[in-house]
Amino acid sequence: MNAQVGINTSDPKATLDIKGNPTLTTQTDGLLPPRISRSQLIHKTGYGTDQKGVILYVTDLSGTNNSQTINVTSTGHYYFDGSFWNKLNKNLETTYETVTLSRGNQTLSVRDADKIVGFTLISSLNSLLPSSGKMSGTWMINDERGVIRAYIQTLEHPYIKFLAVSVQIDNMANRINFTNYTSRYWTINQNVPQNNLTNDGINYQLGKIVIIRKE
Repeated sequence: MNAQVGINTSDPKATLDIKGNPTLTTQTDGLLPPRISRSQLIHKTGYGTDQKGVILYVTDLSGTNNSQTINVTSTGHYYFDGSFWNKLNKNLETTYETVTLSRGNQTLSVRDADKIVGFTLISSLNSLLPSSGKMSGTWMINDERGVIRAYIQTLEHPYIKFLAVSVQIDNMANRINFTNYTSRYWTINQNVPQNNLTNDGINYQLGKIVIIRKE
């Protein structure tokens, strides 16, 4: 038994090898996957882990989405990842998710950590004394997901203030780790920062993180 199948060829080079006929102008070449409406797809209940990689073409947007078809928002080719239908060749969009943070070192569970391309840290209002406002800063990251030492700072005369924290994005575990908080404030005419807010995790804190994804 030949484990490789050829269409229009007697010498297949892969599991399935389809050769077109480019010189025959009256013959249409191509691979045509199943074509069904979104409503028909919604009513199909047999898709699971064994169907990972299945491809089809959604012809219209009839019906109300269920959990598996939540991403089917336009007509076109879709593949099944074992849980959801996702569009092929999707144009990546930038999305923003704001999450409130607690005090001190913490681990934040997130979705799709591998799609995170940056984040904005925002301090809690009046969390750095003396303070009359918030501090924020944005970091864009690449595929290197080591520990990022993030600083947010502000100048509110007569004070200079900053807060630092180590941020690590764990793609495999879908989480963000925050460790090694440090904060300082000092007046502009002081040479040495005041230390009474250092590493106590009580008198200062991050307020929020805005997670930036390409998805």
